[in-house]
Amino acid sequence: MKRDGRTPEQATLEEFRLLALRRVREGESPSEAIKSLGMSRTSIYRWLKAVSGRGKRAHALASRPATGRTCKLTPTQQA
Repeated sequence: MKRDGRTPEQATLEEFRLLALRRVREGESPSEAIKSLGMSRTSIYRWLKAVSGRGKRAHALASRPATGRTCKLTPTQQA
């Protein structure tokens, strides 16, 4: 995957996590699975740990609403 500076949507990132997990379960090494997706090698180990710690459920990798400061701009200012 080629990076062009844009941040993928949360649903896309969730699909990447699930795809990497599926490939590791099929026998591919974690570093090779994540390398083909163009993401950080250390990320996949956190994902594998999250899944194994929760009874091997893939919902541990589901996207969640982003936390942080709320936007101070009005809809008119954003436009």
